[in-house]
Amino acid sequence: MQYKQESGKVGMINTSWIPVSKPLSSTEDPEIQRTRKILLIILGVCLAFSIIGTINAISGNEIANRMQATQRGAQIGQSLISVIFYGFGIFVAYRYYETGLRVFAWLGIIAMVLFVIGIVLIIFLVISSGINKSNHVENKNFMIGLSIGIFVVVIIYIACLVLTIIIIKLSFKLAKQIESKKSLVIQRI
Repeated sequence: MQYKQESGKVGMINTSWIPVSKPLSSTEDPEIQRTRKILLIILGVCLAFSIIGTINAISGNEIANRMQATQRGAQIGQSLISVIFYGFGIFVAYRYYETGLRVFAWLGIIAMVLFVIGIVLIIFLVISSGINKSNHVENKNFMIGLSIGIFVVVIIYIACLVLTIIIIKLSFKLAKQIESKKSLVIQRI
């Protein structure tokens, strides 16, 4: 018996019964769900406060002069912008829009810069008012009350700044998770 060796093409068949795991979609991934849920809760609370602020600004007291009318108009505008901003954040997080989350995060960075500018301006006002103190008892009481009020406003601004940083981080994290999940699904196809 002779054995002939041929160099032909060989076909291989894989008959293993290893189940192919289907990748989880963005709606089923627990890590994405956890990040999204935290972001939606924070944004929902912020939206509720913005709506309350808008209602408060709209139903304010009668306007005595033009300066108060301008301040009220600015307050209403700021409240409406906050409602739109947080509503947009909830919409893009709820719908898993990766690009929308990145736009929302960058808008949050712009808001954070504005918060920092506001804090610096308030601190500048406190320092400049401390320089102009006089020895009158009435002015001292007024200045103490003003300083306490400014201190409270600075604390509120710092809290908003920290909350904005958390929202920005979660938005970028969720966008990155959605992007990696999409690229994983594309690679498996």
